[in-house]
Amino acid sequence: MLTPDVLAALPSPMQLGDDAHAVAHWRDQRSMESDIYTIRDTNSQAIGLLLVHETLDAGIPAAHIGYLFARNAWGQGYATELLHGVISAIAGRGKITIFAGVGRDNPASAHVLRKVGFGRLPDQSNDDTDLFALHIAG
Repeated sequence: MLTPDVLAALPSPMQLGDDAHAVAHWRDQRSMESDIYTIRDTNSQAIGLLLVHETLDAGIPAAHIGYLFARNAWGQGYATELLHGVISAIAGRGKITIFAGVGRDNPASAHVLRKVGFGRLPDQSNDDTDLFALHIAG
């Protein structure tokens, strides 16, 4: 799942190393900063990963999310379904803002975020990455 085409849109710190334990190191690095969830299809096949990092943003709970899917799962609606589930699960916890960053070279993910209600934060985006947010009133 952590193939070069899947990881291509992620920032350099999230790229896979070249050593024999690269996948384990990648997982360990991600788990130090986020909770990692496996995304499975209806046949229980692993098709992706969801990363969630919870913080406070100006005193308001925030969840920073990221997701990636295996190449064979692209374009099948899994991202939309995942985001609807994440929003539903997090919304039940009260007032919170969900943030997601998307590389500018990944317009499909940006489209999915907009489709489920996220808005782009132009003042927090840059030449490489767009930051999106969804505010849930609780």
